[in-house]
Amino acid sequence: MKTYTFSNWIESSGGPFVIIEKKFAPLWGGTNGYPSDFDLACRTSNYIEEISTTNTTALILGDEPLRTLVAYSDDHSLIVRWRWAASEEDVLSKIQNICFPKKYEDRIDVNFCTDNLEIFDSASTYAEAESINLKANAGKNTINTFNYSPDPETSLLIHKISNATQKLKLVNTQL
Repeated sequence: MKTYTFSNWIESSGGPFVIIEKKFAPLWGGTNGYPSDFDLACRTSNYIEEISTTNTTALILGDEPLRTLVAYSDDHSLIVRWRWAASEEDVLSKIQNICFPKKYEDRIDVNFCTDNLEIFDSASTYAEAESINLKANAGKNTINTFNYSPDPETSLLIHKISNATQKLKLVNTQL
């Protein structure tokens, strides 16, 4: 069993969340301009999608504006989006005992130039106090998305971020 550490929760004012390199986060325009960065973010249709703005490239967490946190383990990070659950303690407990599916609902391969990213409300301009710092591996990463409902009272949308360059273990097939 993996042990996870957790960030604080953040919430959206109604729009999707954006993931962007921390050095470019102050350039995110929110609802300012036409089309605004927020307008571009709202045009996405997948659980996670890459967009290009005038200033940079960003990832958009689509679907619903769900309460969100980041869970870290030794070999991957999870972006946890709370659909419903009995309590915060219940959500954190379910994540500590998470079972990953064999098939994911959405997948995207991304190349992060840095390991220092920020997640915040796409309708807003960047404010560190209203964001989550996301530590990811610089370089190629795979983000697999799935719905996690370990029981009828709990539903979470999970984005699992893994380093795509991890070497696979070789299995000796000789008898």
